[in-house]
Amino acid sequence: MKFWAEKLPDKIHETNGPPVMPASNARHIIVLDDDPGILSLIASAAELSGFNAHTTVDPDDFFLSLEKIKPAMVIIDLIMPKQDGIEILQRLARQPGPHPHLIIASGAGSRVLDAARQVADELGLNVAGVLTKPFRASSIRQLLSQGDRTDQSVRSLSQREPAPELLAHSFKPDEVLTAITNKGLVVYFQPKICCKSGNLKGFEALVRWQHPDLGIVLPDSFVGIAESAGYSWQLTQVVLHQSLAFLASLDHNNLNISINLSPRLLDREDIVGLLSEACEKFNIAAERVIVELTESSTSDNKIMALNMLTRMRVKGFRLSIDDFGVGFSSLVQLARLPFSEIKIDKSFVQRLGHSEEASKIVRTIVALGEGLGLEVVAEGVETLDQLQLLSAFGCDTVQGFYIGHPMPNETMCNWIANYQPTELFS
Repeated sequence: MKFWAEKLPDKIHETNGPPVMPASNARHIIVLDDDPGILSLIASAAELSGFNAHTTVDPDDFFLSLEKIKPAMVIIDLIMPKQDGIEILQRLARQPGPHPHLIIASGAGSRVLDAARQVADELGLNVAGVLTKPFRASSIRQLLSQGDRTDQSVRSLSQREPAPELLAHSFKPDEVLTAITNKGLVVYFQPKICCKSGNLKGFEALVRWQHPDLGIVLPDSFVGIAESAGYSWQLTQVVLHQSLAFLASLDHNNLNISINLSPRLLDREDIVGLLSEACEKFNIAAERVIVELTESSTSDNKIMALNMLTRMRVKGFRLSIDDFGVGFSSLVQLARLPFSEIKIDKSFVQRLGHSEEASKIVRTIVALGEGLGLEVVAEGVETLDQLQLLSAFGCDTVQGFYIGHPMPNETMCNWIANYQPTELFS
């Protein structure tokens, strides 16, 4: 087994095993690669970045060192003689946490690296970035610096109070119905802005359950139950009325609201009339309401769905295809149904900047939307870099945590009053 000593990364030293280091050291990095030259380069760059570097060509030594050293970061090559990198990632994911930040290295090409990164993400590993061979020492140092800042942010976040939202819980249909009928549901609003200017354009309505014992419950825990039990319209009516009341309370009459609609409701002949009546009740023009349907949403009665969606457009409602790019019938849906907006799925947006393939896909969707005369919205924007890239690609509208989290009515009003578009771009 071969290890490079911490202070002499350019020389090979024979050892009987990995060095034993104190478990409390937070500035250690372990590198697994079968190329001595690469190991030497990474070790030198890591030490210049303030890390104590430990390198090995052997996966078993890597995991022994991982247990003893408790490093802040690891770098793993995908193409190894004993075990391939994906097997090593799977083995790493099975180790007791918390896991170190991970950098994946390979000369196998950007598509393979991107796929490996997705595997690591799915395994729950903390991916700091990827290195395409051959690479420069400056690229290594940049990734190490980014990972270190992320680590500090995570430690800072861990000291805060936990988020009050509850994601997973098992509820009965009658509990959900009681929440709907007894005003237990509250709508949160996430702002959407112009990608170029930063000006506020509108909001997406996102429902929450204000549970008396469990606090704020996220929609994944109860919306599916409501739909399966036949409460889709009751739920939609609550969201629609709260959303339109909020919009009517604002001084800005140029802002819009996006509301998610269950595909089950497209089988109702009165759905267009019900939406129109709600708009009339709150004196909101239909043109200010965007009805969102997920790309994978389908109605059993496709003719009825086409009729209802076309009637919505005739009445003035705008129509958005949500999560665009994650289903199998995207172009078929665009060809058949009268959409006015494409919403790029956040899985592509959040990989911008470190995935060449994601960047190409987003650019293609933006170009497709422009060619078809559709508004293009990107969701899941979490960084300034993502915002700038989307702006450069020509995206029209963005939303995400970088712009603003989903907020209840009063908090959203305060956000609007204090919002300064220029602050987002600095």
